[in-house]
Amino acid sequence: MLPLDTLAMRDSYLPPDLAARANPPQNFIQTDVVEQLELFRRFAAEQIRAGRLPLWNPHNYGGFPFIAANQSAVFSPFRLLDYAWPSPRSVAWGRLLRMLVAGLGAFLFFRKSMRCAYWPAIIGAWAYPLTGFFLQWVNFPLADVALWLPWLMLGVERSVRHPRSLWPIAVALVTAMMLVCGHIALAAHLLIAAGLFLLWLVVTRRRPLALVVVGAAWVLGGVVSLPQNLPTYEYLQTSGRIKNRDQRGADYQPQGLGALQRLVLPDSLGTSRASTLPSGVTPPETAAAGYAGLATMLLAAPLAFALRRRRRDAWFFAALAVVGAGYALGLPPVLWLCRLPPLSLLQNHRAVVLTGFAVLTLGVLGLDNLRRGLKGKGWRPWMDACAVLCLLLGAWCVWHAIEPPTHVDQVLGRAAKQITMFGRSAWPSLPDHAAVDAARLWYRRTMGLGAVWCAAVVVIWLVVQRRPRIALPLAGGLILLELFVQSWGAVPQTDPSLDYPKRSIIAALSRDAGRICGVNCLPANLNQAYGLDDLRGYDAVDPARYVRLLEATSAGAGRSGQHARTQWIVPRLTPITRMLGLRYLIVPRRNAPDQMPDQVLLHAQDAD
Repeated sequence: MLPLDTLAMRDSYLPPDLAARANPPQNFIQTDVVEQLELFRRFAAEQIRAGRLPLWNPHNYGGFPFIAANQSAVFSPFRLLDYAWPSPRSVAWGRLLRMLVAGLGAFLFFRKSMRCAYWPAIIGAWAYPLTGFFLQWVNFPLADVALWLPWLMLGVERSVRHPRSLWPIAVALVTAMMLVCGHIALAAHLLIAAGLFLLWLVVTRRRPLALVVVGAAWVLGGVVSLPQNLPTYEYLQTSGRIKNRDQRGADYQPQGLGALQRLVLPDSLGTSRASTLPSGVTPPETAAAGYAGLATMLLAAPLAFALRRRRRDAWFFAALAVVGAGYALGLPPVLWLCRLPPLSLLQNHRAVVLTGFAVLTLGVLGLDNLRRGLKGKGWRPWMDACAVLCLLLGAWCVWHAIEPPTHVDQVLGRAAKQITMFGRSAWPSLPDHAAVDAARLWYRRTMGLGAVWCAAVVVIWLVVQRRPRIALPLAGGLILLELFVQSWGAVPQTDPSLDYPKRSIIAALSRDAGRICGVNCLPANLNQAYGLDDLRGYDAVDPARYVRLLEATSAGAGRSGQHARTQWIVPRLTPITRMLGLRYLIVPRRNAPDQMPDQVLLHAQDAD
């Protein structure tokens, strides 16, 4: 389940025979999984199995505090599987374990806290691990953090109801596990949502004691996580990325009304997968991560308001869904809050994880209302409005399936022109004319499938009008079918032969002392596959002083962005680079004679 085919990208290091088999990558934005997260996992497992706590990684940045990098997730409970079984096969078993934990937490939350019947709760539990956030961030630490959200909400609700029980201890444990799973910024968003849920429960149920009890549980959870988060806090003080975000604002700007389109049709504005329409923004950073299903949002969720006794719960989760998507939608009150510290230091567009969970919760409440048969309340005008909205959306999908919008033709036409002129396009997902034709066909099929979902929703709305109980299995089945179809192919699976194959000319350096640096190849961190030390690094922190030092002694930064400042630097031979131990530059062969080796090594001491 590792996207190892990203190693076949032009600036990586696979030999031509393997690169030809793996190109183009199935999902080109999954490079972080291979170039950082998997190597971090293997390094942590190697150190723990050797009886050492991996406080320090000597292989990048001239050495950096490994635990403090946060995404290393050394103390994550899911790392226990990696420590016991470090094989790459544990990645697949670990993903299964994570999804079971997420589904079980969702089931208990829907069953115990929302007081739903078995079948609506189990449908929601099946659906939760298939929602957009888990599909967009699969194999990333963000998904490991997000799966604790229903457990956190369950613990808060149970603690409010039974403040003198063991549930506050459970809240503390869940909080601690969430804070050590590798992404403390997303954990902050989940804690904010849980705090709003706590305030709402205290006000509606008049249990002020719960504020003290749950607050103490959160403090205890934070204390337990200090071995991870104290070093992280100290390391973040040196972060160039955090300083840039504080000075220049958020990394991603609001998407406006386009966010609504991605919430119901996540692929309609493009994806990062091969032979599909390229997205103008990295899809996981858009509202597509808040997708919980078109049928969930336009069929099951509105039904949560059908019964008066459920409306209090429904209004809270509807408000939470709006708040979660507020930054992506560009809502002024939410934008104003997000510009205030400390929220200004977070990636607030990722709060759409709350939207996906809230919409799914509304959907489960709606399915439970269907099970109750709506108690003979009958049809309501707003149900007509929902059915008409689905009908209009379906007609819009049919129109675009027949006549793609202008921007689709522009992007694909530009890619075809670049391939004709230069032999390749600017989008890694469209390497040739066949891929462009496949992307055009893919777009038509995607919009056609959206029309099918809309038609099915309209039909079930008609069934709800006459036989609400019969509509329950139809609605639940449609929700699961849609999420299953949407998730099919979202997780790249690749040939095991691509598992960091060794290039003999690079492996020969492992006996030499000194650091290396790839020039337009061998991205930072891949050196760890050989046990080599690199001048560069990539750990999502980018220590500002070290980055400035390298940039001051470099011939150019190449394509390095704000989130990977040293990834593509071209170092010059200076007293500083000698002091840092630079010994070899690794340069890719480009248009060299056949008798030349695959890669040319330049001894830095002799280089100009």
